Amino acid sequence: MRLKYHKIKLEFFVLPIVFIIQEILFHLFVFARIDGNLIYLFVFGATLGMLCNTIVYLLKEKYQKIGIITISSCSFIILSAQLVYYRIFRTFFSISLVMETISDATEFALVGLDALCRVLPIILLLGAPILLEILFIKKDKKCEERKIHHALVNLAGGSLLFLIVLFSNTDLEKEAGNEFVIDTAIEKYGVLMASAEDVMGYLFSNTGNINVEAAGMGSSPENLVMKEQVPSIQAGQDMVSIHKNSRKVSAENVENSYEEDSSISHMERKTYEDNILAIDFAKLIENEKNETIKSLHFYFAAKEPTKKNEYTGMFEGYNLIVITAEGFSNLAVDKEITPTLYKLVHEGFVFENFYNPIWQTSTSDGEYAVCTGLIPTQSNNMRKSAENDMPFGMGWVFSDFGYTSKAYHNHSYTYYGRNLSHPNLGYEFIAPGHGMEITKVWPESDLEMMENVVGQFIDHEPFHTYFMTVSGHLNYSFTGNSMSSKNKEYVENLNYSTQSKAYFACQKEFDLAMEYLIQALMEAGVAERTVIVICGDHYPYGLDMESINEIAGHEVEQDFELYKSNLVLWSYSMKEPIVVDKYCSSIDILPTIYNLFGIEYDSRLFNGKDIFSDTEPLVVFKNKSFITDKLMYNARTNETILLTEEPLEEGYLDNMKKTVRNEFNASASILKYDYYSYLEDNIH
Repeated sequence: MRLKYHKIKLEFFVLPIVFIIQEILFHLFVFARIDGNLIYLFVFGATLGMLCNTIVYLLKEKYQKIGIITISSCSFIILSAQLVYYRIFRTFFSISLVMETISDATEFALVGLDALCRVLPIILLLGAPILLEILFIKKDKKCEERKIHHALVNLAGGSLLFLIVLFSNTDLEKEAGNEFVIDTAIEKYGVLMASAEDVMGYLFSNTGNINVEAAGMGSSPENLVMKEQVPSIQAGQDMVSIHKNSRKVSAENVENSYEEDSSISHMERKTYEDNILAIDFAKLIENEKNETIKSLHFYFAAKEPTKKNEYTGMFEGYNLIVITAEGFSNLAVDKEITPTLYKLVHEGFVFENFYNPIWQTSTSDGEYAVCTGLIPTQSNNMRKSAENDMPFGMGWVFSDFGYTSKAYHNHSYTYYGRNLSHPNLGYEFIAPGHGMEITKVWPESDLEMMENVVGQFIDHEPFHTYFMTVSGHLNYSFTGNSMSSKNKEYVENLNYSTQSKAYFACQKEFDLAMEYLIQALMEAGVAERTVIVICGDHYPYGLDMESINEIAGHEVEQDFELYKSNLVLWSYSMKEPIVVDKYCSSIDILPTIYNLFGIEYDSRLFNGKDIFSDTEPLVVFKNKSFITDKLMYNARTNETILLTEEPLEEGYLDNMKKTVRNEFNASASILKYDYYSYLEDNIH
């Protein structure tokens, strides 16, 4: 028996019910939980449903059923697309990402098809409510005369629900003025509400203002005390120990050490200059009319700079090779399977608390973090940076010191717009289709790339070379990954699942590439004066959690531990490893390199910090979770894990939350407003 549409007023509930059901199914599948978000899913589902009903009931009666089914189908498509995308990249796409990378999507067609097949059952469930609409919604003959009434009721109801949530929810207020993060919004408020906000943000882009009300900064920009714009020397600064087995140096034992070694002066042992440039922020502020840029001047002038330290200039004049390695992580490092990677990780500097967060545009944003020292706050940050002045890019900086600066990638020359972004960082960019010949398979060979290009720079000292590899890319199978298939013999006897074996097999290609590179450096006689830096672009999200747990040997915690990884900072000239237990992340790599190479730079202009400085560490994640040397704060659960037995200063957590929001907003504004271009006359 069919339901009588007009008698039970089903028109007020169809779309809200469909949206709520779809959101709950989506959350259960993706997050395996709803937690305290159930109220949001109900309220926002009902809100959007009623607002959409407003539009439906302004249509003519014969189009209303079509309108309801069309809107439900659109929500189904959005949810299904996010589901497939999440299955591949373990993150969600924003509208800007779709608009900016749609031309690249065809290169992942097979990967997308595989993901679609894996989530097909849940997609069918998401589409079930539409079938119910088709079966049970009946035309209302009196609807034409009541349509204005229905529209007004839905508009009033939807608006009221939205206003109630807006004015009663503190989470929404806290997020106001901060850069929109699609993953956080989807988990908290649901796909449909987050997508609506995402579209509005794309159409009416408005990066949050810089909130300078952080710890020690005063209540407004006008109250900030401007720092002197010359390098300062401050005595009595305690150095944070970076060696696991060494003691922390205190003021007292530093004094005593001078008596033991009279060959080192008191000033040399006890004082370090700030890592800043002579930027006259006071003058910039005085002459700036744009209030947003002026607020940025205030913000950076007030930031505490890092100091030079005992490692400043350690590698001055050395060659530099920086590699962002596809899918590389601590999971790929094995003494038997990947011996070269094992050697690089456990020799040189050994970083015990290095984190490699995933960002909005996975690989490209992983590059952005490594190459700029900035937090990726939007989608396609690297591509967007191609339109800006990027004077602190490693290509430009090392070129200024007479280095040959080249960048290589063994996949498409134009993918992610690298043909624009990498030259804008100061590199001569070489890739297939532009100066590189390589066998066309998926993924391409890192070893073949090294064999083809090492001769282009190894005899041109000093050189700085950047690589973005691709052999470690998903899918991790022996049928869909040419590198896994190529190196299958190395992993056949492993007691792992097929997926885990395939991951090791494709990372083996990267290991062979590094073995070839190091051997070439040694044969050319330049290994002693070359530094190699390797960081993954993101954790290997192509692995199921079951495989990650299998390789790790335990159940991996997914808010922090999942992103813990290895950072390689190695030189053949180092006689023994130096263990670093300070918390650090991928955005810290660039300022650390500049300090090690003795390059003058302004540490206030980066989100990352020189790892070897005495500054408190700060590791930030996409959802604004963070780690310091005192605590780990989980923004998803609002939980805090203390890392020290010492009592926290009053207000410490709140101040750190403000600091993190400031850093995210500052990074977003640097990119959006081309902030570095305003410093052009001050940094040369």
